[in-house]
Amino acid sequence: MREQGDATGFPSIALPYGFGLPPDKRQAALPAVATPLAAVLAYLKIAPSVFAAARRAARRNRTDAGAELAASTVASEEDIAQAIAECLGLDRAFAFNRPLRLVGGENASPRLRRAVTADGRPVALIAPRLEEIDDLDDLIERNPALGPMLRIATPAELARLAEAETAPARLDAACLSLSRDRSSLSARETLTGRQGAVAALLLAALVLFAVHAPTAGLLVLHLLMLPVFFGCVALRVLALVDIMRGTGRDAPSHAVALPTVHPRYTILVALRGENEDSVTSLVEALDVMRWPRAKLQVLMICEADDHGTLAAVARSIHGLPGFSLVSVPPARPRTKPKALNFALPLATGEFVALFDAEDRPHPDQLLQAWTAFRSGGARLACVQAPLVVTNGRRGWLPAHFAVEYRVLFTAFLPFLARRAMPLPLGGTSNHFRREALLEVGAWDSHNVTEDADLGIRLARHGYRAGTITAPTFEEAPERWPDWLKQRTRWMKGWMQSYLVHMRDPARTRAELGTRDFLVFQLLFAGMIASSIAHTTALPFLALTVLMLATTAEPFGIEAFLFAFDVLAMVAGYATFAVLALATATRRRATLRHLWTLPFYWFAIGLATLRTLHQLTRDPHLWEKTPHGVAARKPASAGPARRTLWNALRNCTPVPALPKARTGVNG
Repeated sequence: MREQGDATGFPSIALPYGFGLPPDKRQAALPAVATPLAAVLAYLKIAPSVFAAARRAARRNRTDAGAELAASTVASEEDIAQAIAECLGLDRAFAFNRPLRLVGGENASPRLRRAVTADGRPVALIAPRLEEIDDLDDLIERNPALGPMLRIATPAELARLAEAETAPARLDAACLSLSRDRSSLSARETLTGRQGAVAALLLAALVLFAVHAPTAGLLVLHLLMLPVFFGCVALRVLALVDIMRGTGRDAPSHAVALPTVHPRYTILVALRGENEDSVTSLVEALDVMRWPRAKLQVLMICEADDHGTLAAVARSIHGLPGFSLVSVPPARPRTKPKALNFALPLATGEFVALFDAEDRPHPDQLLQAWTAFRSGGARLACVQAPLVVTNGRRGWLPAHFAVEYRVLFTAFLPFLARRAMPLPLGGTSNHFRREALLEVGAWDSHNVTEDADLGIRLARHGYRAGTITAPTFEEAPERWPDWLKQRTRWMKGWMQSYLVHMRDPARTRAELGTRDFLVFQLLFAGMIASSIAHTTALPFLALTVLMLATTAEPFGIEAFLFAFDVLAMVAGYATFAVLALATATRRRATLRHLWTLPFYWFAIGLATLRTLHQLTRDPHLWEKTPHGVAARKPASAGPARRTLWNALRNCTPVPALPKARTGVNG
């Protein structure tokens, strides 16, 4: 067997024990056919032409025939393992429900594990490839004393054993994450001692100014904020210039250059408190992703005490090849990044994609992401797909949310990516090189906006992030309490991320470079400051207008402050509005909402004030955003189940396997 030398202490499958069955028992188990492989195919009722198609698909995808048969649902992994066991006269690994203790875990093979039974007898659990059945039979023939130790398992069964074996260590690592090995990059501690001292001095200065020189204090504050506000406006203007030149909007086509050999891809989905309709729609959307099913791993990650979601996921993925349920033991912090870190060591893909429960990704998204990685070079560590809000017509909040997302994902983030600037990632539809993700420490389990933080951390390590055009469709919150909780969590995470990366500003500037360090200030400090400013600037302008209506014109400092606030707000609203119209496909609908933009930004400011309170009292609280039932499935997704023939016909010229319904879906 190919991996027999990978297991610790198992240089050969025939050593040190030797196993097998007496020749008479094995021969009695084999049907009257030429070879053991032919016997297995006869047992499974698989025609030679079907197996030949599976072999060709395996050669093209660099997998094995059993994986291709299982991926196309011609025969499940369990059926194949049972057929091998029956035809060779061997036991199935878990036929008698006997407890096993694994040994040699450090260098364990995914197809061979050594174990010891409760009474101390050594056994070997193997998941042989169909192509190796004849060799395995010959091996047993040459070693007639080999015997009852050999048990046939499926790759998934061995993976579940390894998952259970490593769960305590993975949980410990996930809970600590960056705080254990890279504490300076972790949000476990909100403020360092130095940052606390600086914050206290600034607060004292504000109080002194407010009491003794309020006008001078306002002037100093305005002067400090002037470069931040107008820097943010300048970034938007540059993004708008790109669009006007025709370079700022990527082509709407999602066409991809299909690779000859696909790498393994892992999809991670963290779920909590989801209803069955939402889970079912998500699984259907993931099931039509165009990628060879034998090379696709989908890990559905749920908290162990979230019994409703666990049951819904188990029902939705039952019988689907490549889908697995990962149960996260309850432990603090109860955050999405902690759950992702717990599951990441189980990922087998060279690339890792991240989706949320409400997501409906475009079927071509994996292919387009990998095309970007192939052309982007080794330093391209992540690509971000655009998020498209599907319920923008269902109320004022989702309408503004949709405009906000459109500007961010179709104009602003692509602008930053084209110039290799730091990219504050969105919380979903990120695609990573797994080795780069591991190198930077994966997600910070204590940061409630782990995506934006990770984007800056990648940049600090010298990696780039890019964007693609194949979208992910999702819902925006429609109710004020849901929107407020989500926005509070986002702003809290941005504050956490800013504090983390400003613990040593000189080091951050050295790692990012001066230009990108300034961009980081505009992205994070600019967003936080402008959000807070909207809660004060609008009332200030209203009072000034009232003063103008009742008394004389303002003069001196008051006139300067009034002019500054008007100019800053008009410039901010104008650049955003023009970007919104430049990226809109329905301009009239966009215009209907732009006149209320100040009120939406004022609401963001209120959420930011709530964030300041929560950041000091419960910095790691993860307020769950409930997902509604209005998520639209993109028309381009097509039927929820496709035949392997259609899939392979649209992707690679591999002959079809009968009765197939999934695979490289078209």
